[in-house]
Amino acid sequence: MDQPKNIKYNQILTKGKELFWKYGIKRVAIEEICKQAHVSKMTFYKYFKNKKELVLVILDNTVGKALKDYKELIGKECSFTEKIKQMLKMKLEGSQDVSKEFIMDIYQNPTLNLIPYMEELGKKSLDLTIEFLLDSQKKGFIRKEIKIDFILYYFNQMLAMTTDTALLSKYEKPQDLIMEATEFFFYGIGAKHLDK
Repeated sequence: MDQPKNIKYNQILTKGKELFWKYGIKRVAIEEICKQAHVSKMTFYKYFKNKKELVLVILDNTVGKALKDYKELIGKECSFTEKIKQMLKMKLEGSQDVSKEFIMDIYQNPTLNLIPYMEELGKKSLDLTIEFLLDSQKKGFIRKEIKIDFILYYFNQMLAMTTDTALLSKYEKPQDLIMEATEFFFYGIGAKHLDK
């Protein structure tokens, strides 16, 4: 999607994202976006047909950047353990400011019809992850007998832990919980020196 790079267009994108992330899509009116972005409704409609189109551009930009960063991380010269830590951190940071209302609007608002779009984006990310895990298994970083499906399921459980408020309250910052979850993933409860 070719996007004009001018101040008003970018203000609409920035303020739209802030408001959607905070309040969801349904509760945010085009008037409110225009007011926050200091543009007229006429300017809004110059760039976007409607609110859904704005949401799609914002999601394209956000997820596009995340996928680009994810690909760069997979190709980065660092240890397998470090890549897993960075992946979890990336996922946590990517979802940190998103409200429950936004997620509910995407998955439970039939008028927006965004589920097929989100499934397509999710598939791209999943394909990259599977490719990375299979390659890591081939290189000996992952035991041959472990099913990739189990690892994917376990990753999802680790991500769920990072959003558990009761568990998070036991840590100074979310990154500490990510580190602990990653260490547990690699070493279980045994002391690291036991396998030497």
